[in-house]
Amino acid sequence: MPAIRTIGIKHITVMEFDNQTMLNDLALITLETRIQFDYKIRAICLPHFDFNLNDADWISLTGWKTDTNIECGISHYLPAALYTSVGYPPSYTNAMASPYSMPWNVIIEAEHKICGGVLIRLEKITNSSNTVLSSSSCFFEKFGMAPNHANTKVHLGVHKFPSDTNTVTVGIKHVTSTPYEQEMMKKDIALITLQADVEFNEKIRPICLPSINFKPPVAHKYPLVGWTLSENIPCGTAIVRGPKIQPSVGYPPNFKNVMAMPYSMPWSVIVEAEIATCGGVLIRFNQKSNYTDTVLTSSRCFYKNYKVDHANVKVHLGVHKLPLSRDTVTSGVKCVTTTPLTKTEKQKDLALITLEGGVEISEKIRPICLPSKDLEITTPAVLWLVGWHTKDGYGLPSGKDSFLMQLPVLIITPTNCKKLYTSYSKNNHICGRYVDPILFNITQNVDYGSPLIGQNAGELYVLGTFNGHTLNLNGTGSILIFSRVSTAMEWIVRSSNPSSYMEENKIFLVDHKCGVGKFPQRRVYYYFTPNETNAQEHVKEHIQALPHSFPWSALIRGRKRICGGALVAIPHSYSFAEYVLTTAQCFLDKNDK
Repeated sequence: MPAIRTIGIKHITVMEFDNQTMLNDLALITLETRIQFDYKIRAICLPHFDFNLNDADWISLTGWKTDTNIECGISHYLPAALYTSVGYPPSYTNAMASPYSMPWNVIIEAEHKICGGVLIRLEKITNSSNTVLSSSSCFFEKFGMAPNHANTKVHLGVHKFPSDTNTVTVGIKHVTSTPYEQEMMKKDIALITLQADVEFNEKIRPICLPSINFKPPVAHKYPLVGWTLSENIPCGTAIVRGPKIQPSVGYPPNFKNVMAMPYSMPWSVIVEAEIATCGGVLIRFNQKSNYTDTVLTSSRCFYKNYKVDHANVKVHLGVHKLPLSRDTVTSGVKCVTTTPLTKTEKQKDLALITLEGGVEISEKIRPICLPSKDLEITTPAVLWLVGWHTKDGYGLPSGKDSFLMQLPVLIITPTNCKKLYTSYSKNNHICGRYVDPILFNITQNVDYGSPLIGQNAGELYVLGTFNGHTLNLNGTGSILIFSRVSTAMEWIVRSSNPSSYMEENKIFLVDHKCGVGKFPQRRVYYYFTPNETNAQEHVKEHIQALPHSFPWSALIRGRKRICGGALVAIPHSYSFAEYVLTTAQCFLDKNDK
C-alpha cells in the first residue's frame, strides 16, 4: 500500500478573508471520504477556546518546501560502471544497475505482459509529472485490436520488483500510441498519462528529452537500461525430490535416518524467539510474484506474559542444518496475527507472520502451496511431518546440531480421533500417529508449528501444523495433534492484510490519539550563521522534518497554487478523520475579494 494517500475535496468552508489585514485566513476542507489512521497518517489536536500561547512548551512552524526544482536526467545515487559483462554462463546480476541510479525507470504491469518505460516531464519548472514514455506494444493484446490500458499499473521508484516497499503505483488515465504492427519494426512509442501526478524525490525523477535536432554521435556506446524478468516459480515445487520410501529411525533410534534431502523442503523455516523455537513454512498469496513476506507457524512462539510479542523474533529461511550457514536468509518480524492460544486445550494454534521485507524466491527458498478451504483429507492416508530435530523425542532440547527431518504420519479417521482425543474438533484438528513403530512412545521430537505436508499433482501443500501430542486412553502410545489449515484459509487470507490488526478473529482499531506521532521529531531550536559557506546544507539537515514525524501534515494541490494544511479530528476520534484545516488564500483567485 502506498504511503501517500490522495483524496478529493467534497466541500470547502472559507472565512471572510481580508487581504489587507490578513485576518480570518482559514478554510476548513471536508474530504470526499474518511481517512483511516495509521502510523503515518494521524490527526492533530485543536486548541481549547481559552488556550494561551504562553502555556505552550514550544511552538514549531511546519510547512512544505516546494520551490526546489529537480533537474531532469540527474540521479541522486551513483550509477554502476557503464560497461559490464554478464559473463558465461550469462548471469544478469553482473549487469545490475546500482539501486535507484536510474530513478526515471518505471515498470508497467499489464494483464498479459510487463513493459519498461521512463518518466518524463513536459514542463521544466514543475516538481511532479504524470507522463511516461513506453512501448505501444504494451497495450495491444492482439494484432488489429484497439489499445487497451484497463487494469494496467505503472510502478515508480523501483529497483527490485515487487520486493521494494516504497514503490509508488499509479493507474493509467490515457494512452496515445503510434500505429503498432507486430511484424513491422516501425516506430513503437506510447505516451502514457497517469491518473495522478507523481512527486519527484530521490528515487523518482524524470529523464531529459532530446532536442528536435539532436543527432546521437556514431560509434558511441550507450547503456541499455531495462528489466530482467525471472521465470515465475510455482508453489510447492523443489529442485530436489524427497524420499519415495518411508524411512525408519531404526533401533536404537537414529534420527539421521529420517533426515530430509537437502533443500527438498525449501519452504521450511525456523522461527527463533526468546521463549521458544518454532517450525513453519513460507507461503505466498500472489502466485505471479517471485517474492513473498508471509510465514505460517505456531502462536506459541509469540505469547509472552499472556500477550503477543514479536520483539527480537528472527525467522531463518533457506536452512537445512544448524548452525546457520552463509546462505541462510534471516529476517525480523514486522507484524504477527495469531489465533487464541490456551495451553490447557489444544485449539487451533496458528500464527501468520509478515516479515520485515520481501524474500526473493530461489532454489533454496520457495513457498509451499495452500489448500482450498473446503479440502477434505481422505483417511486413512500417509502425510509427511517435516520438522527440525531440536527435541530429543520427549520435548527436551536434543543437545546436538539440529537438522530437518521428514517423518511419515498415518492420518486417523475423524471418528477414531474423537475416541482417542476427547477435545478433537474436525474444524480445528487433524490427528495421526507415526508410521514407524519405533516412534510409538515418542511424545515430541519436532517444534510446534512444524508442517504436515501432502502432495497433489506434483505440488506439495501444507495441510496442518504440529500442535502437540496426547497419550492413548490406556496410557501407551502417542497421538499427534495438528491444527487444520484448510478450515483456516479465510482467516489466513483476511489476516494477511488487516485494516489495523487482528486478534482472536476480531478486528481492533489501533488507538491513534490526535497530536501524537509514532515517529520522533527533531529538536525545535537551531541557530545558523548566515555567512557560513555550507549554510544551505545546514538548513536542509536541521530544518527538514524527520520522515512521518508530523503525520497530520497535508499537501493541497490546486491548479494555480500549492498549500499546506493539517488533518484535524472533528469530532474527536482515535480512528479516522475527514477534515483538513488550511488557509483561505488557497482557494481565492487574485480577483476575489
